[in-house]
Amino acid sequence: MRSAFANAFVEAAQELYASRAEGTWSAHAHGRLSEVEAKAARVRGLELVVRPAMQALLS
Repeated sequence: MRSAFANAFVEAAQELYASRAEGTWSAHAHGRLSEVEAKAARVRGLELVVRPAMQALLS
């Protein structure tokens, strides 16, 4: 099962791809894609901090 971030990313990417294929540009889709990418980067950044801390606590 994909996460909510993955689902939002896929939906925004599909919308952006479709708009390009139609020869149009969807600023809305581009904005959504950028927003999802920014959220994913924050989550990855947190993982880099939280995961080692959790592993240290569990060991």
